[in-house]
Amino acid sequence: MSSSESCAVSVSLLLISYQQKKYIEEALQSTLSQDYSGLQVVVSDDASTDGTWEIIQKIAASYKGQHQVIIRRNESNRGMAANFNEGLKCCSGELIVVQAGDDISESYRVSSLVKLWVNNRKEPDMLYSNVTWINEDGSLIKVDQKNPVIPSVDEIKRGSFFIAGGMAAAYSRRLFSKFGYLSEVVRTEDYVLTFRAIISGGLAFEPAALVKYRQHPQSEMAKRQNLSYDYQITRMYSAAKVAEAEDRFRSWKISQHNGCLYKMKLRMALFSVRIHHQSLTGTFWQRIGCAFLALFSLRLKFFFSILKRDVTRMLKGENKSPE
Repeated sequence: MSSSESCAVSVSLLLISYQQKKYIEEALQSTLSQDYSGLQVVVSDDASTDGTWEIIQKIAASYKGQHQVIIRRNESNRGMAANFNEGLKCCSGELIVVQAGDDISESYRVSSLVKLWVNNRKEPDMLYSNVTWINEDGSLIKVDQKNPVIPSVDEIKRGSFFIAGGMAAAYSRRLFSKFGYLSEVVRTEDYVLTFRAIISGGLAFEPAALVKYRQHPQSEMAKRQNLSYDYQITRMYSAAKVAEAEDRFRSWKISQHNGCLYKMKLRMALFSVRIHHQSLTGTFWQRIGCAFLALFSLRLKFFFSILKRDVTRMLKGENKSPE
């Protein structure tokens, strides 16, 4: 890849922040230290009240480097997805690199992802890399050395499930032009955007660890691991699962891929998570009704599994009658 081809790619680096006073300076400085010229850095803060926003303002005001810096703040706390969407609206790049306000990007992260994208003829709609795991004070936990096998659309239809790490991801602008913004109920964007990318332009992986991914008690990973200890958080994540299932079903229809049985499977999955969410949030009688619906859906799932088996056999010619 020539330098002219690389520099021809307009890139935005979107930094998402909320209540990250302890880490935001190091995170923002890592974005401003990127070696890719002409980078647009967008910081979107979700109404932090711990001093995070004041640090962002101070760093942006004193920055004299080559990158364009845009900072914005929500008037009230709206959640990760809404903050992501609002930040995305400020991004003008054809490639959008994403970073959390408690993580650190290596100085060559953007240039490495651009090289990967150009080498793949700008076809992938999602790029991601390995990460270096660090703790609260920045000490090393481990370095990922993954070499994932990214499933095809046909493999997804046959039941493969795959999630690319959103903490180290970048996305094409056309992915959002095609499928729209995230539902504001979604808690983690990688569940939704990985599926969209697979059924659209695909994914590409960079083996190098381009992000230092921080683990601490307030991180998203820690919250997921402690769902059982907080009923309110459990209900929020249940609502997010419904939103994710709705997005997968809607995105599949937009993609116009063939697969009536898979579309039916997505519809059944959506039905199932809605029942589960209602069982957590509904009245006593609504929960009783959900229990009966769950039993019915299990019987229906068994019926469709038998139907799928018979249809598959028929298509393979196993049911042909002897002449």
